[in-house]
Amino acid sequence: MKKVKKNLMFSLIAGILIILSLIFVLALPTITVDDPTPANNTNQTQNWSYFNFTSDENLDMTYLYLHNNTAPAAGPRNMSNDSQTHWYLNLTLDEYAYNWTVQMVNTSNLTHSTNSSMYYFTIDYTDPTPKINVPVDNYNSTSVNVTFVLNCTDATSGVQYLELWSNFSGTWAYNQTNNSVHSGVNWNITVNGITDGYYLWGAYCNDSVGNNNYSIENRTLLVDSNASISYGAATEANFSNKTHNWVYMNLSFSDTLNSIINLTYILSYENGSVVNTTILNKTNFGPSNWTLGVNWTSLGEYNYTYNATLGSVNGYKANTSGEGVGRLISLDVTNPLITHSCTPTSVICGEEIDCTCTAADGHDASPTVTYTIHPSTSSIGSYSTSCNVTDYFGNAAQSNVTYTINTPAGGSSGGGGSSTEWTTTFIADDKNLDEKVLITNQLGENHRVRIKIDGEQHYIGILDLTSTTAKIQVSSTPQEATLNLKETKKFDVTDDGYYDLSVTLNSIANNKADLTIKSIVDEKVVEEEKVTTPTEEEVTGEETTPTEKKSLVWLWIVLGVIAAIIVFLVLLFALKPKKRRYR
Repeated sequence: MKKVKKNLMFSLIAGILIILSLIFVLALPTITVDDPTPANNTNQTQNWSYFNFTSDENLDMTYLYLHNNTAPAAGPRNMSNDSQTHWYLNLTLDEYAYNWTVQMVNTSNLTHSTNSSMYYFTIDYTDPTPKINVPVDNYNSTSVNVTFVLNCTDATSGVQYLELWSNFSGTWAYNQTNNSVHSGVNWNITVNGITDGYYLWGAYCNDSVGNNNYSIENRTLLVDSNASISYGAATEANFSNKTHNWVYMNLSFSDTLNSIINLTYILSYENGSVVNTTILNKTNFGPSNWTLGVNWTSLGEYNYTYNATLGSVNGYKANTSGEGVGRLISLDVTNPLITHSCTPTSVICGEEIDCTCTAADGHDASPTVTYTIHPSTSSIGSYSTSCNVTDYFGNAAQSNVTYTINTPAGGSSGGGGSSTEWTTTFIADDKNLDEKVLITNQLGENHRVRIKIDGEQHYIGILDLTSTTAKIQVSSTPQEATLNLKETKKFDVTDDGYYDLSVTLNSIANNKADLTIKSIVDEKVVEEEKVTTPTEEEVTGEETTPTEKKSLVWLWIVLGVIAAIIVFLVLLFALKPKKRRYR
């Protein structure tokens, strides 16, 4: 029984709690927004807002919570009331995007509170700022197609549309409209086919809450498609290099609108520092078409730029030559400095002369240098060789070196012989022959090559040439030999009993012998093979050389011995007794 009563008691308490919860939920106040409370997602162009609402039951207090898009939550703020169901609050506000909500508190019988929905609105009471950035004020255009760059700035609600306005005849009218422009973003628009004349241009902008504004600074524009300025034919070409100390510039230009009031010529150094400015006013030239020039004189050796501008009634218009700031010219009147020398300046016929030539120039780091490294030494006499230098301005200089060609010392035969006049000498003595190992040269008659052995100069030359043989001379101490094709002969030119070189006749073609001259080291001279200077008797063939006689005696001795042996064997066989046969 006690257990039943206890269960009934718990059930009664639970039921009471459920009923109280239902009463609490059903008793929550509701909020109804009443004008002029800012409606959700609205814009206001004043610097205040009036909040008010009504509740369907009596409230003891209410709180307004207000937020903007940059600052933390402000509040809660206590609201005023003229009844327990009507509450209001008036606030002065800055330009922001806001959201707000209300907390309602009811302490009658049972204390509880609730929050309203969140509402959004924007306060923007500042007009947007439209502006034309391009073209600048008082711009002079030689083209009938003009590009405008404009924008509009609105920090709070954003830009709704931007318009380009023009005043052609005293009345303003919009020319172009952009409905998708953003705050602070440039809008580029080209207006085509503007006729020649003076015009005013401006901008108009409207923001998202209805604030609007015209540009404070309008732009004056002169379109003069017939006005032109260009360099005359007498003006130096761009990037010219000249060898005089003056600069002349002439211009051709026209102006059908009669807007030009002066012409300004400007000469500057390459770094931009102005050398001279010459201004010609309109009284100096005719009404519409002109060709005028200016000459700057007594100038130094520098790089210069020069250009001109036309001055109009409302500003300057740069030249229309299409060359930017103007033309560049460089002046240089000084010839290059030459250093020219030849060594030696006195040689025998056929020997080599070495010449060098360099040049320095204050403007051209690499002037053109022309000279002969090895001037001709084939003829006896006094001669001059020159070096010519030209810089890229055209300044030129020349240097001459005089040299002498003397009579050469020719080779001679053993009996006194006659001298040989060598017409060409090839130089191959930059190193000793044993360092080079071998030299190959093609030599014609009276051609020779100079070599070096143990630091001394020697020559190998062609005295006579046939289709199959070459008669050569090896000197300092002359030695002569006749070589057949593919034949090699050795020579001792230092008189130390050892061969120093060999000469091989490789081939003969086009009246030239192809010789290979090769160094020989540590090979003793064989007397029978030693090549000597030919004697008169050898040339005439009247006597036989000792070597030839000695060779024939030994030949007869050998033949005699062989014959004696044969005779002995025959006699021995013939005199030998025969054996008898017995039956």
